[in-house]
Amino acid sequence: MGNSMSDLSNPDSSELDSLRQQLSESRESELQLRTMYNNLKKLFELAPFGYQSLDEDGRLLDVNQTWLDTLGWTREDAIGRNFTEFLNPDWQAFFSEDFPKFKNRGVLKSAEIEMLKKDGSKIAVSFDGKVGRDSAGNFLQTHCFFRDITERRKSETYAELGREILQILSGLGTLPEAIHRTLEALKQGTGFDAIGIRLKEGEDFPFYTQRGFSEAFLQKENSLLEYADDGAIHRDENGKARLACDCGLVLSGKFDPAHPFFTQGGSFWVNDSRSLLDVAPETDPRFHPRNRCVYNGYASFALVPIRVKDEVVGLIHFSNKQQGSFSKNSVELLEGIASHIGEALLRKRAEAALQEERKRLTDIIDFLPDATFAVDGQGRII
Repeated sequence: MGNSMSDLSNPDSSELDSLRQQLSESRESELQLRTMYNNLKKLFELAPFGYQSLDEDGRLLDVNQTWLDTLGWTREDAIGRNFTEFLNPDWQAFFSEDFPKFKNRGVLKSAEIEMLKKDGSKIAVSFDGKVGRDSAGNFLQTHCFFRDITERRKSETYAELGREILQILSGLGTLPEAIHRTLEALKQGTGFDAIGIRLKEGEDFPFYTQRGFSEAFLQKENSLLEYADDGAIHRDENGKARLACDCGLVLSGKFDPAHPFFTQGGSFWVNDSRSLLDVAPETDPRFHPRNRCVYNGYASFALVPIRVKDEVVGLIHFSNKQQGSFSKNSVELLEGIASHIGEALLRKRAEAALQEERKRLTDIIDFLPDATFAVDGQGRII
């Protein structure tokens, strides 16, 4: 009996070593599982796609960080709200009709819809998903993943728009007709609130045509010239008229491609125009910044130069009241459209010059005092 009690209270060293080994292995296993969980959690949260889970009524049960970052919400704002609240209103009825069908089908493949970000801007997304069910086949929740396809969609739209405008500018008709039709195509194709085309007229660049800008805006912004108290035009050291604000920078060709507001092609673009109000005067490259686009509620705008050879002869002014309407890629696509307009201007000017010269020569020949005629190599009158 004494020996048994001694054995229980004094386990031999091999048993202690075994227990320590088991405890050590258990802790190591727990650490590995925790590390694996943290890695998987990080992978899930920062995956290159948004994840969301909905309950049977379409309310959000869970989202990942990419979902939140893409749309600009916090987790507290999102969880528990109906998914329709995050959709472009034009798509809310579609979701209400299609969600019950999705629950029955159990699978969703490449469904393209439009969502709303917290700042009110829209993005196009492509959804894939499936329904989670219990062992009895009852609905538990959905598991859906989406990718932001806004830029892809915009690239496709602008490429098609470029082809349409090239056809307009290459067709028959006068240059004014072609430019007006081009503006209509741009307005419809981009969906922006306002678009205008400025063309050179003397030393100024007034709007040749526009859609969406108010009369009050046009009265104040049509001319880019600034005048001194004595009525003289402000000029630079070379005697060239100085042009005001952002448009003046683009039309003067004075841009810094390293600056985030500019592209390599000389376009100026901004997705939050109110940031322009914070530019310090001593670092502002603009002459007399008016900021009327900002004060008129255009949160996003882009100014794309129109060139004839190396000369800037105008620009296209794109303005939208939603933030985030542009990207570097989309502005560069719009630069391609502006180049079509420049080529058309060059061609139409050449055609007009030839027609004028033809008319001049015809008038001279018609008023010659003697009869005139021309013959070909066979002596036939041509």
